[in-house]
Amino acid sequence: MKEAIHRAEDLGLVYHVEVVNRFEQFLVTTAEEAAAYVIEVGSPNQKILLDTYHMNIEEDMRRRGPGRRQGPAPVRRTFPRG
Repeated sequence: MKEAIHRAEDLGLVYHVEVVNRFEQFLVTTAEEAAAYVIEVGSPNQKILLDTYHMNIEEDMRRRGPGRRQGPAPVRRTFPRG
């Protein structure tokens, strides 16, 4: 990841790591894990994307989030299929 984030820095891009529930991936599944991951990467261009769908599965939504490391919150509308 450090190599990818250095390339993003060179290009002026912000790279987001998304907190996703444990049923879909295993890299980071809570805001706390994502914050630790971003700190380890050590780049101001690495941010956290918090998705309330996934967070609702994994953690108490009243807990304090990752603060300034958080990127923009996604706003989605889900349309019924059929």
